[in-house]
Amino acid sequence: MPSPAGVQPWPKLLQNLRNTPEEELADLYRIHVVCALMGNSAAMAADHYS
Repeated sequence: MPSPAGVQPWPKLLQNLRNTPEEELADLYRIHVVCALMGNSAAMAADHYS
C-alpha cells in the first residue's frame, strides 16, 4: 500500500539497514570481529546475514 506521498514503503526496512553493513564488514574483517561490532554471535550471523 503506497504512503500518502505515493511512495512504496521499503519492505523489512530495519532488517535491511542492519543486514547491508554486516555483509560489507564481513567482506573486510573476520567474522568474530564483525559480530563483536554488531552485537551478535557468529551462528546468528551465519543464519541471518550470510
